[in-house]
Amino acid sequence: MNWQAKDHELIWHPYQAHSAAPTNRVIVKGQGSLLYDLEGRSYIDAISSWWVNLHGHCHPALSAAIARQSNELEQVIFARHTHKPAVQLAERLLGLFPYLGKIFYSDNGSTAVEVALKMCMQYHAHHGHERNQFIVLSDSYHGDTFGAMSVSARSLFTHHFERHLFQVLHMPGPDDPAHLIEAFETACKRQDIAGFIYEPCIQGSAGMKMYAPELLEQLLQIAKSNGVLLIADEVMTGFGRTETLFVSEQMPTKPDIVCLSKGLTGGYMPFGATLASNEMYAAFAVEDMTKTLFHGHSYTGNALACAVALASLDELQKPECFEQRRMIAQSHASFASVLSALPSVRNVRQKGTILAWDIHQEISGYRSPIRERIISFYAEAGILIRPLGNTVYLLPPYCINAQELAQLYQVTLEFLETL
Repeated sequence: MNWQAKDHELIWHPYQAHSAAPTNRVIVKGQGSLLYDLEGRSYIDAISSWWVNLHGHCHPALSAAIARQSNELEQVIFARHTHKPAVQLAERLLGLFPYLGKIFYSDNGSTAVEVALKMCMQYHAHHGHERNQFIVLSDSYHGDTFGAMSVSARSLFTHHFERHLFQVLHMPGPDDPAHLIEAFETACKRQDIAGFIYEPCIQGSAGMKMYAPELLEQLLQIAKSNGVLLIADEVMTGFGRTETLFVSEQMPTKPDIVCLSKGLTGGYMPFGATLASNEMYAAFAVEDMTKTLFHGHSYTGNALACAVALASLDELQKPECFEQRRMIAQSHASFASVLSALPSVRNVRQKGTILAWDIHQEISGYRSPIRERIISFYAEAGILIRPLGNTVYLLPPYCINAQELAQLYQVTLEFLETL
């Protein structure tokens, strides 16, 4: 048996029903916006490899940054130790969030959220308050670890574990703003609310559901006025996916904590960061050891990850990258008007480099049977895509060119003609 055949025998892939598992496509190389399989066929990476890849595959500057760092220091315990790339990265990231003052490194988006939840609950405890409840929006998703699942929607992803999850206050969705604001105001008046965790303006895993910054600002103001801490989960929305580097820039009311991951290293390595205000940190900066934040990871502050994150930030802040993001956003906006006129398409929405639409189906949502048909059609046309049930979205790396975008759009129209 060759090594490709052993994949199904040996490896447990995520989000995959293994009893009827398809043959997994073997990817051997990446370059720019393209991935290449074992037969040499290319695929446009239309979803940035699960939303992580910012600048394209095997980017020379990012690869060189890892190579340089690997010959100096690859990893050191981050308890009672530090290194230059970690400090430099903290300085760069906090410079993008001038209202925050400290950064805690972890491994991924879920752990960045876990850290934020612990910070919130412990912060209130240090001030003598029993605040341990969180407010979340309907259809929210914040990760797959138990704390992150607890503050997410109860769904197909969580139903096996629901009796083990801590309870939170689930609000109506942003698509019912009047009901949401009323319920939110009532919830924030409770004396046991530790924080409000939210995906700013785009609920990614729920199906790229988008809502207005003005609605979010109303919620943030209500929470702030009631002493509720704000946790912005910018794991998916961060690093230029929307009109600004971070959606929180678009809000007058700023969060107390921001969670980052995915694009943090440009798609090269797992990494997470939880940024907190100086006021939050001050509650832990005391002599009493029992008030320590007892949380850490073996790879916290990994030197290779810090180095490539710095290189990714360099690329992100270049004028050329800004122009590329603007070009993608404008192209998406033009194609959105085309999609909106088609009878098989519903709810076309676009924000920055993210374009999404729903295919009209009797069975909607993540379980929609059309999902596999979409994946196969696009793959045959040389495009890697992963719909969220009957929701299709395009979220390409910033290096994609106009010709490749045109191909994505053309294949989309061809697929819709088959319905």
